[in-house]
Amino acid sequence: MPQESSKAKVARRPQDAIALLRADHALVEDLFDQFESARNDARLITEIEAGKPGDEQRDAKVTVLGEYIKHSEMFPKVRKAKLDLKALGEQLQQRKEQLQEQMGAAG
Repeated sequence: MPQESSKAKVARRPQDAIALLRADHALVEDLFDQFESARNDARLITEIEAGKPGDEQRDAKVTVLGEYIKHSEMFPKVRKAKLDLKALGEQLQQRKEQLQEQMGAAG
């Protein structure tokens, strides 16, 4: 007969009712935080898209989003969102080229 893994044994071990509730509460809090973060990220991106270049509030939001990307796990969240990353990549590349042309013309 196959041996149970230690994780399986721990998962089935009876717990004190309060310990069980605290563990479930921590899990729900974590899931809620993830949901709120994703919702705020989406709102921030929508506000950036609606803004106009040069607008101070839009620029500040771009900065906030940039800092968030540097200090978080945003890329895995984007993958989970099931966006068309190839199409998005093409748009990013086109915009990058436009900005580089503008900078070259201005410089």
